[in-house]
Amino acid sequence: MVAEQLKHNLVTKHYHYMAYDELSANRPENRLIRSALQWAVNRVTGETEHLCQELLFHFSSIQKSVAIAHGKGDRFIFRIFR
Repeated sequence: MVAEQLKHNLVTKHYHYMAYDELSANRPENRLIRSALQWAVNRVTGETEHLCQELLFHFSSIQKSVAIAHGKGDRFIFRIFR
C-alpha cells in the first residue's frame, strides 16, 4: 500500500491512497440463505412460515442460488460457485 501511496500521491501528499472491496448484497452467502428460506417456507406452518416470508421479503433483491443439488430424502446439498 505504501508503494501505491508514493506512486499516486507524490505531489499531493496530504491525500491517502486507499483500496477497498466493493460491498454487494448479492453474495453467494445471501443467495444460499434466500434459497434455504424458499425451501423452508413450503415445509413449515404457522408463525415459522410467517417469519420465513418476512425474511424472504428482505431478500427479494437477491438472486436465487442456481447450484443446488438434491441429497438423500428431504435434504439438500448447497454448493456455492463464484
